[in-house]
Amino acid sequence: MNSLRLIIVFISLIAVSGGGLFLFLPKYHDYQSLRAEEAGKENELARKEEYYDQLEKLSLEIENNQEAIDKINYALAKIRACLHFSI
Repeated sequence: MNSLRLIIVFISLIAVSGGGLFLFLPKYHDYQSLRAEEAGKENELARKEEYYDQLEKLSLEIENNQEAIDKINYALAKIRACLHFSI
């Protein structure tokens, strides 16, 4: 009788453990998928932040060189006017 009870308890523990595994394993896989997606989003965010930092640096560089850019634009306009006049 005692060995039968031990076998029943052992089988019950195996059944509960197996059932728990089937219940929690899909959630674990969902969790792993979400973590991978999160890592991808963080990587994407870091790349975008780097891109916007580069844009900001370029914008500041353009502002700092605006006088030279204006001179170049003026010279190009003069060249275009000369070319247009000669045609």
